[in-house]
Amino acid sequence: MLEPYDGKLSRTVLRREGGGNTADPADYSPLVEHLHGQVIHISPASTQYINPMDINSNYSEEDNPLALKADFVLSLCELVVGGKEGLQPVEKTVIDRCVHTIYLKYFEHPIPENMPLLEDLYTALLTQEEPEARHVAAALEIYVKGSLNIFKHRTNVDIHNRIVCFDIKQLGKQLKKLGMLIVQDAVWGRVTANRDVGKSTRYYIESLERRIQEAEAAEVNEMVRSARVTPEQLAALLRQSATTTPTPAALSAVGATFNNREDSNDEDDE
Repeated sequence: MLEPYDGKLSRTVLRREGGGNTADPADYSPLVEHLHGQVIHISPASTQYINPMDINSNYSEEDNPLALKADFVLSLCELVVGGKEGLQPVEKTVIDRCVHTIYLKYFEHPIPENMPLLEDLYTALLTQEEPEARHVAAALEIYVKGSLNIFKHRTNVDIHNRIVCFDIKQLGKQLKKLGMLIVQDAVWGRVTANRDVGKSTRYYIESLERRIQEAEAAEVNEMVRSARVTPEQLAALLRQSATTTPTPAALSAVGATFNNREDSNDEDDE
């Protein structure tokens, strides 16, 4: 699992999820601790924190690392705000404006105490004139002042260790996607810092297959929801999905039909 890279110090980042009350064979924590690495437990009950606003001078291959960080913050806010259409253009504009504002102090004096926090973004949004800014701020509030505020703190763990294990199995449904996005960003920060000094980074994602399966299940649920399926057709579909992933063609094969735009308009007219 841990491999040297041309005699240079390699950094392995591990992430896992799942498990229960029984022993988890995919639990890398004992191995990482034995090798004097850093295990980071990310959960609502944890006192170990990662600041999603962390940035370093090597964050981007370009001359402007803040542009790439702004793109990450937009992705974070899009998850927080939700909705099928994502962020609206005005919302993206005010978020980008606030990102550039809250990092001014840090880039003038790049010390840890000047690193922005999620609350700084929330506060900056509240000062904007556009109502869209307040809409985004309202969506962020639960992650800053509410019960899901585990990402509002400064980083207090050793993310510079040679081996880092992110344990996210205790993240609930409301925090899972957001937590994974923030972990990915933290890993990217280490990758860019390592690359700048000629070090290799090994990144193992134990739960990738699980995430693919969850995405497929969500797609199937949406297809079934939008189709006209009788109980008999649903039973046939379930028998089929025991061995394959249902598709629109599979739904059609059991006799289901899909709602189209004309049907929806007819129903609205009625």
